[in-house]
Amino acid sequence: MALLLPLAAASALFKFANYFFLRWIPSSHAIYALPSLFLLYLSCWFLATPLPPNSLADAPSIYSPQGLYRVLVSHRTTTRPLSWAALLLNALFFTCSLDFVLRPRLESYDDLTFSRVGAVQPTSVKISLRYPDMSDGVMILWRSNSSASDDVSWLSGPVVHPDPENDWLAVATLDGLNPGHVYQYRLAHPNASFLPTSAHTFRTFPDPRVTSGAKFRFMVSSCVLPNFPYIPFGANRIPGFDKLSQYLSSHFQDIHRSIQLNSTLPSPIEFLLFLGDFIYADVPYYFGASSEAYTRMYRRNYASSSFRAIYEQLPIFHIYDDHEFYNNFAGGENDTATTYLNASHPFNSYQGIANYDPIHTGQHYYTFQYGDAAFFVLDTRRYRSREFTDLSKHTMLGDQQLAALHTWIGKVNSTATYKFIVSSVPFTTLWNGDSKVDSWAGFQDERDALLATFATVPNTFVLSGDRHEFAAIEQLGPVFGSIIEISTSPLSMFWLPVPGWLKLQPRSKRLVLRKNESESSWVPEEQVIKYIPSGNYKWSTIEVDTTTPGQPKLSLEVVIDGRTAWSRVFPGLPVDLQLSTSLTSHLSNLLGNVFDSLPTIPNPIARFLTG
Repeated sequence: MALLLPLAAASALFKFANYFFLRWIPSSHAIYALPSLFLLYLSCWFLATPLPPNSLADAPSIYSPQGLYRVLVSHRTTTRPLSWAALLLNALFFTCSLDFVLRPRLESYDDLTFSRVGAVQPTSVKISLRYPDMSDGVMILWRSNSSASDDVSWLSGPVVHPDPENDWLAVATLDGLNPGHVYQYRLAHPNASFLPTSAHTFRTFPDPRVTSGAKFRFMVSSCVLPNFPYIPFGANRIPGFDKLSQYLSSHFQDIHRSIQLNSTLPSPIEFLLFLGDFIYADVPYYFGASSEAYTRMYRRNYASSSFRAIYEQLPIFHIYDDHEFYNNFAGGENDTATTYLNASHPFNSYQGIANYDPIHTGQHYYTFQYGDAAFFVLDTRRYRSREFTDLSKHTMLGDQQLAALHTWIGKVNSTATYKFIVSSVPFTTLWNGDSKVDSWAGFQDERDALLATFATVPNTFVLSGDRHEFAAIEQLGPVFGSIIEISTSPLSMFWLPVPGWLKLQPRSKRLVLRKNESESSWVPEEQVIKYIPSGNYKWSTIEVDTTTPGQPKLSLEVVIDGRTAWSRVFPGLPVDLQLSTSLTSHLSNLLGNVFDSLPTIPNPIARFLTG
């Protein structure tokens, strides 16, 4: 009986640690703590549970409130049913932890098949697919959505050959499409007979040479871990994507309702920017740096019905962050390192090759444009200096990427109204903790030099993730101008219920003269516009509207746990765009494409018309 009190304490400690691990933070430290606590509980249970033969008569029923209470807290009891019930309950908790940790290792999802839309251009689109044991080829059939009811209207597209070296993945490019049009595609055998898959729809981007402006929406977030917070039998469910799917369904219903009522259509959601930590190679346990270990995690996420509901209806553009490798990964521009080689190969097969073509061959940073909104997606991991690198050579982007970024910002300054720099880690220096080393705060000189450039370019925004919180922060340039950063995460992961992760007070203030003010005032160099730390499921929906001449605006909607948590409109500055191609040339090319697509006139009629 002396060990009955330690038994209750050991049980309570184990239950708390187990709940914290499965529902709050899936820390890798729990891999060692939970078995130790469970063994401690078992030791107390065996030593503190005598079974006298006459104890059953006075014992409370296991179904009574008193009996259930004793089972839950492993309270003092010497009866066999209650003791075994308490042991079984804790064993079930431990089994849940084992399931959460080992499922990525035990399930390989080798038979996974899927297809999705990647990079979208005005006249082309990339389609990524996985189809095992189809080395003889997979054909992409396509057609205009306006002829979707006509079974004979499918056109033969490219044939690709899924390769086991790339885990049976391949990417096809459909060319010769019209800007701003809706199409369907479907997978088929090389002889054009359908494979047992469904048709999917996509819309090409508008031609940026059209000067009427654009109005569209896109979403941005990062960080997902399947079945977290943990639910028994949740398998590879990703609840954040479930909520995102519901949000998209509501969006499409709004469009359908507007069409029926002949009212103003809401701007379409065109794509999702996913800013890294798509897999967590080291959470809750790091199974090693083998290529197969990384590949299994990508297969698991793509096999999730939660994610499938997103990528089958929305283009997604990716970049990696640290957990695609391991926590706080810094590549140091060493492409021959085992970790980089084995982790980057499955990333490229599942994500990278479907992105826009990189600026430089073999790289992962890229640019794209929707209307008069331009995007530069940074690679913040491959080239970043390791922690003890000489400060004079300390860099996050590396020389080549940095030069490409400066060239791009100089070009889009006068050719795009809105400019988005997409960074997997925050640009602000206000976050505490390991962000002081892992984010741009750890690369202060390079960050300040870039800020000086960004702030001089009107309507420049930084989009970031990583911190498992939301924040909108204005950051002043050293001379004039400012940028706004929108940092959003996680899409489906933990958040830290600990105050003080983001400093609300900046490192310094500056004397500036703001627009519409007659006198200068001291303002923070970094000013928090909005900060929302709570929520396991976060994304930002951003609407860009440049359709009103001289009055561009950006509207932000922050969605947390499926509900709108905050919204804000940021008026933009007018930009006198300098188009590289005239509208006349654009119309000429467009008409040429239309006439080229007309059917050939039969010979007898042609002879009659031509005399």
